[in-house]
Amino acid sequence: MPARVGRVVILNRTSYFRLVKSFSHLCGGEWTPGGWEPPQVIEPGRSGGMQSESDGVATGTEGYAKYDVIWGARREGMIYVYWNNPYLGVTRPRFATHASDVLPDCDYAASGDGSTFTVDKGLRFHLVPTAYRHSDGGGDITAPGDLLAGFAAGPVGGIALLFGLAGIVKDPIWEYELRDGFFDSAFLSVAAAPWRFRSYNVPDRFIRHRNFAAEISPEDALRDDFRFTLVNRGAGLVGLRSVNFPDHYLRHQNAEVKLHRSGGPHDELWWKDSTFRTVPGLADAAGVSFQSVNYPDRYIRHRNYTLYTEPATTPLARADATFRRVP
Repeated sequence: MPARVGRVVILNRTSYFRLVKSFSHLCGGEWTPGGWEPPQVIEPGRSGGMQSESDGVATGTEGYAKYDVIWGARREGMIYVYWNNPYLGVTRPRFATHASDVLPDCDYAASGDGSTFTVDKGLRFHLVPTAYRHSDGGGDITAPGDLLAGFAAGPVGGIALLFGLAGIVKDPIWEYELRDGFFDSAFLSVAAAPWRFRSYNVPDRFIRHRNFAAEISPEDALRDDFRFTLVNRGAGLVGLRSVNFPDHYLRHQNAEVKLHRSGGPHDELWWKDSTFRTVPGLADAAGVSFQSVNYPDRYIRHRNYTLYTEPATTPLARADATFRRVP
């Protein structure tokens, strides 16, 4: 058994980005036998793992991997993951996102054309640390509140808070998720879990999709039809992504709200049609209403139990356009 092991798992939760490996390197140790080298591609909805281990007496392991984030034939940016589990010292990882490239933490000659460690908030994807596990030593940081506190401390300070362990562990496992949307530390609390949306004035009914049309209906056994993940589109804007069809979002088309397959980050019409501004409920500020970003005089509302984007100029329309967010 090796004295030290380090494992990184990346779950690609995006609906259209592919992760394509551009480079990987071990600064110490060797790849664990049995297929533990970084995978060449991590497709949307799939996960990929990599693991290295020490290869000598009283030695540790250290390495990193870089992945280009690809949509279609276009490169949108990159992600970087690094791990170091020394025999003596401090177990630590790092991660970064960037439009071009980052300087690695080991075995490189600085050229001046890369970047230092960053979380680039201008990209339409972001990487989130979601779990940390090990069998002995160190300290556990797995609670969502701890993760949020780390991000609130800022990209570099957050890393120290999340993963700055006082000591070493034998076999750490770090898990990350690649997610659609812009990075926003304040948004992570709502982005991490799906929601249901209860009608304000017909409270036994929730927003759902049925045959790729949107409506409100009483909840039934097909519970995932009623659940949507809020994807951050920046500055109070969201996309509503289906839980059971994760490459589909609610969008308006000819004023009807439908569930449509993601067109990718540069399908501008799809992007605008599937982006809504969250505002306090038009009939009750404790609720939420969804304002169309490209038709700002229109809101998602139900009429005859079907969802449309329409102006909310009457008390009935404002009530129809108000929903309660339910975890």
